Amino acid sequence: MIPIFLLNALLPSEAAFASPAPVPLFVKSGFSSVLEFDAKPIRVVLGDAGSFQVERLDKSLVIRPAVDEATTNLFVYFAN
Repeated sequence: MIPIFLLNALLPSEAAFASPAPVPLFVKSGFSSVLEFDAKPIRVVLGDAGSFQVERLDKSLVIRPAVDEATTNLFVYFAN
């Protein structure tokens, strides 16, 4: 499993503002993972862009690892 650390403070939810600690998201090589949000992300920043691919689809992000083992952080920005 490959961990991606997604910062809760950037998610548009009450729980995210109450607990700003990073949350690990484990993705597996050869599989895509989808993150769905209530709002459309306007910007996505990936720390290690060479090890992961991120594609925006309306209110979702599709994450695919490009290597067998890697760790990175992921920042998701919204209009509000």
